Amino acid sequence: MQVTDVEGREGWGEAAPLPGWGVGSIDEIEAWVTEVGAGLVGHSPVARSLWLDPSGSYPPEGPPGASSALGVALYDLQGRQSGRSMAEVLLDDMRSSVGTTSGFGSVNPTVPVNALIGAGSIEDSVAAAEAAIEAGFATLKCKVGAASVASDAERLLAIAAAGDVALRVDANGAWTVDQALEFEARVDGLVLEWIEDPVPAALATEVGPRLASRVATEWKDRSTWDLVDAGAVDVVVAKLPVHGGPLPLLLMADTAATKGAEVVVTSFLGSTIGIAAALQTAAALGPGIPACGLATAELLASDFAEPLPITNGTMALPAEPGLGVTPTVHE
Repeated sequence: MQVTDVEGREGWGEAAPLPGWGVGSIDEIEAWVTEVGAGLVGHSPVARSLWLDPSGSYPPEGPPGASSALGVALYDLQGRQSGRSMAEVLLDDMRSSVGTTSGFGSVNPTVPVNALIGAGSIEDSVAAAEAAIEAGFATLKCKVGAASVASDAERLLAIAAAGDVALRVDANGAWTVDQALEFEARVDGLVLEWIEDPVPAALATEVGPRLASRVATEWKDRSTWDLVDAGAVDVVVAKLPVHGGPLPLLLMADTAATKGAEVVVTSFLGSTIGIAAALQTAAALGPGIPACGLATAELLASDFAEPLPITNGTMALPAEPGLGVTPTVHE
């Protein structure tokens, strides 16, 4: 998605309307952006007005993927106009519009990221883990739940032996309560950073308090707070299109901090435009955040921009203002 000011400067955003996530279809996103975008023509771009408008004049409610894409594009343009990163503009909005920063004291110029280890064979998983550790990654996210609990536990133990690295696992809600407890018992002795979605959300309150490991869950809607308040979830996994944009994500993180929960930002299997937007949002959370799930560009067959470099398991904010990246493919 592209917005352009009168001097020809561009801002870019991305919707990534993946099915099953509730972010909106391509047609829904296009219709909302067309309607709301028409009202922006001739006005200075103010991204926060999509979510926080002192006049009380909000855009019509639409799919979160649409407000995320347009909001990112406007933040990108504001950054380019002011010569600042999107993260800096975003953090200013948290301070001026919300009046709170919780722990978001300053923009973090580098963001730690995790490597992703797929649910393959033990040999392939260990090889991938060794390669990631060699590349400097300090955190590995391992997919589980596709095989038996015993097989997953054996594979994780083998991965752990590959080197000194933090481990987190993601079952995508594939286990029963008993299987989640069995898995933790089988890897007893390993300190897991957390277990993400060990069971379906409906069973989360049954398993979270019984696990020794922290539990993470993908943010779905405000019902996620019920799980946090019940002590069933310790970490909220956040994706920009699901939240409706970068400012709503930071507002959620602010609330999470008051509840004692941690937030980790991940990409939405989008292009480098979407990854850059997630990186800028994560950077606005400040130092000390957990490794984010942003090392996903290699999963794409093609991309709209040059992938952001990863050095020793970290991604640095680009030197250019705004998002810091520009699509290399134009229609």
